[in-house]
Amino acid sequence: MQIKQLNQSITIILLLSLSTITSAKTLELAFTTEQMQQLTQLLKQQNLLDHNNQLVDVISTYGDNQPVGLFSSLYQYVYNIIKDSSRVDQNTKFWFSQAAAINAANTSVPASNYIRGTTQYGLQYRGTIQSNMPQYQINQQLQKTSNLIGQNVINDILNTKGIPVFSAMISNDISAAIGNYRLGRFQQTPGGWGGSFYYWNAPLNYGQIGQNNISVGQSILYGATVYINGSNQSFDRSKAEFLYANSQAVTDFILASKSSTVILQSLQNPTAINTLVDNAINSIMTGLNAQAPQSIKAQLASQVIANLGIRAATRNWTPGPHSPAGGHY
Repeated sequence: MQIKQLNQSITIILLLSLSTITSAKTLELAFTTEQMQQLTQLLKQQNLLDHNNQLVDVISTYGDNQPVGLFSSLYQYVYNIIKDSSRVDQNTKFWFSQAAAINAANTSVPASNYIRGTTQYGLQYRGTIQSNMPQYQINQQLQKTSNLIGQNVINDILNTKGIPVFSAMISNDISAAIGNYRLGRFQQTPGGWGGSFYYWNAPLNYGQIGQNNISVGQSILYGATVYINGSNQSFDRSKAEFLYANSQAVTDFILASKSSTVILQSLQNPTAINTLVDNAINSIMTGLNAQAPQSIKAQLASQVIANLGIRAATRNWTPGPHSPAGGHY
């Protein structure tokens, strides 16, 4: 009897140990009970919990009238928890540091304008946005994507009671935006995804058993067929879309942050214009830490310079639709 009880005790200890090891591998940081309670309270304040205390489906609930900033307070709360933690990946910290402003469409924050601008330019490049579509309707659809990302990310935190490892966390963003039929013609490709420059190495098909991980960058350069959002989906090479969308968004930032005089003077000096563009990329998305390879960064910079040359020739200094109020930072 004692031996049987001892064996049962050992089994329980081993199971608990395995559970702890599994948790450590799947979570960067576990939340305390108090932190989870506060997160739940914020969800209730935002009317994001149903009568069963489950996260609502934002598309079914709000349709095309998505509230702006629906998840911003939640993102900010999570970021305050993780920002000083040595256990949380820097990529995760950066994502949450920008997420509140992006979800709120805060036009005073360059990263918010950049992400939304890149997304819109990518959709326009592929012809999925009609030329006569009003900007407010485009903004509604971009907000739908942003809120769907928020639903995925926060739901994962609720289920795991903490911050998942980065590859798992960013997959919530990727699967909400890329190849998601629920977004209709506003679903994105890897090349038009707003996070592709910074998270170039993120797995496009995270967690799929029997498939090698295909990174966002690999898909952009070579195309790929991966299992995502419940089915095998094929994505053509989208490097041209990536360069177009990202270069236009960087160009908008420069137009909104530099005078036409400074831009014209810089265009006459190769060193000056290269420095101006490099500084712009680093200012928007901390380009020095971005995962995109140096060759891609160089091609992006060249495209931005070409865009600025066209703006100078046409004397068109007006930035795109996702820019600060008044057109200047």
